[in-house]
Amino acid sequence: DIVFGAFQFYRFDPEPPFSPTEIELARDVAGRAGSVFEQARLLSRAQTAIASRDRFLSIGAHELKTPVTSLKGYAQLLSRSFERRTLTAERLRVGLRMIEGSVSRLSTLTDDLIGMSQQELRELPLRKTAIHVPTFLRSISDQSEPLLDHPLRLAPTAADVHILGDIGLLEQVVVNLIENAARYSPLCTPIEITAAACSANVMISVKDEGIGLTETEREHMFEPFARGEDDETADLAGLGLGLFISKGNVERHGGRIWAESAGRNQGTTVHFALPLHKADES
Repeated sequence: DIVFGAFQFYRFDPEPPFSPTEIELARDVAGRAGSVFEQARLLSRAQTAIASRDRFLSIGAHELKTPVTSLKGYAQLLSRSFERRTLTAERLRVGLRMIEGSVSRLSTLTDDLIGMSQQELRELPLRKTAIHVPTFLRSISDQSEPLLDHPLRLAPTAADVHILGDIGLLEQVVVNLIENAARYSPLCTPIEITAAACSANVMISVKDEGIGLTETEREHMFEPFARGEDDETADLAGLGLGLFISKGNVERHGGRIWAESAGRNQGTTVHFALPLHKADES
């Protein structure tokens, strides 16, 4: 049962004590009041869920429309150029690059939408395996760097550091952090990835030299649909789900995730910590 508060009943004359009828009446009044509070609480939760759903659908539809429109436009342009025999190698190269970018954007948005739905399915079991952290991070770095306009710097990690987890979900966490760092940083600035074993945990960090965070942004950045406060961040594409999904994935592994920033234009470092795993325990 949920306790919303308490009623106190007094008599000006302490004698005689409350009768059974009066006590039953008091219980009935308290029960009815509790029912009203419970209905109000459920209504508030339902309204919040509906508002969140509507916002999710609105933002999702808007964000998906942009790359779809771009895909259609460049496909039509290349098709017309081919029919008119004006399709040069340079125009083909540029068009294909734009199409590739739009497909990549669609893929990211789809992953975010799937990740959002998976947050509602936390009862699904994790496919845990022992993960060698240096190899894990090196693989992600090698796959991600060619797709970015930022150099990735992977700091050395102790050779025997392992974690136990679902490698697909944890890879999604690291990739989300890297892509987020790139999105909010000037072109060609480095992104640093580090991992360190500390006590019973492994802490993985992604550091950028980007626009940084205000205190308010830092407090809310792991909420769904979280976006920056100013014009510099408002126009950046994205559903604002990547960090929310990452937080859910980390917490499912018994870990925690947080961010640090000295303020606007001071860069951001996002850390997440997971339990250290001894390889011989597998």
